[in-house]
Amino acid sequence: MASRSRLTEPDGRDWLEARLAEGGAPRQVVDMAADQFKSLERAVEQEQSLYKQVCRMAKSDPMMSRACELPGYGPVRAATLVAYLDTPFRFKGKSALWKYVGVGLRREKSGGGSEFTCVEQACNRLLRCVVIGAAQCAIEQKDNVFARRYAHRVAAGQSKRNARRGVARDQVTALWGMWKSDKAFDAKRVRDPS
Repeated sequence: MASRSRLTEPDGRDWLEARLAEGGAPRQVVDMAADQFKSLERAVEQEQSLYKQVCRMAKSDPMMSRACELPGYGPVRAATLVAYLDTPFRFKGKSALWKYVGVGLRREKSGGGSEFTCVEQACNRLLRCVVIGAAQCAIEQKDNVFARRYAHRVAAGQSKRNARRGVARDQVTALWGMWKSDKAFDAKRVRDPS
């Protein structure tokens, strides 16, 4: 199997042709692979062009620009979140926002048994991927308030998965507050556990 990263290297086309020749592929297969390679090159060009457009849009939009200041958020995540949320005033409180983006909890009870909490499944799954991905990136960057909050939660005994979800909640809450107040991100406003 040829990976995308291998095929997009400068010698990708030559490498593919050599591999097909080594495998004894018929000429028609080599020609089809060459056509598919042209399609891949066009797709990569289009992807790069679209990314540049999203970056320009994120710089020109005040909220997207502010969202990019948060650790873990770049132009694509910021644009996706802002586009889907539309306005910060559609949510009554932060728990409603958390449930919508897929990091909120809900209480359940089965029959006469005890009550338990679980993650809200009736959510926007794309946004859940965006906010969990942003949280993971912020955690991996290590030198920010969200990474410290994650480390503090894990040290306190939370599972890594729940700690990451907590960081996603913190980030979404910070973004929501920035959007409602029309202010830039201030790390001092996020309580640092250390």
